[in-house]
Amino acid sequence: MRKTRRTDSFSDDRDDMPAGHVAYDPDIIQHAAQKLYAAAHNVIASHAFIGGIVGLAAGGMIADGMFGLILQLACMIALAGLGAYLGHEKALDYKLRAQTALCQIRIEENTRKPAAEGHSITARPAFAIGTPSNEDDSEDDNDPEAEETTADDDPLALRAYK
Repeated sequence: MRKTRRTDSFSDDRDDMPAGHVAYDPDIIQHAAQKLYAAAHNVIASHAFIGGIVGLAAGGMIADGMFGLILQLACMIALAGLGAYLGHEKALDYKLRAQTALCQIRIEENTRKPAAEGHSITARPAFAIGTPSNEDDSEDDNDPEAEETTADDDPLALRAYK
């Protein structure tokens, strides 16, 4: 089995990988995101153009004479506008997909940095959670001898890590 050496900027302690194994490469994702943005830029105009051509042809088949020319232009403008709207929606989808891909790159960068530095990546609560207070017992709020339960008294309460 032939070994290949990864040269990406996110290499970790698994530098030697078997041939045929696909390694993470953020440049591919970046390139795909750029292509999606280029497609988003062109899709609005192309949809408007195709809609205008279809509207021109449809208007020409409906009527003839001077009224036919006005109807033909109206159909062209209406379907070009519809095409531009649909193209705008498709462009928004392309941009969202590109942003999702770029977000994946950022997630990968942010999770590999702490791991490379020897930090574990775990979620920790930011504060201690005590037992909920009963707001219905308004007479107990004024009682100085009432026993208050805190997070220290509750063995099941979550505590913040220091």
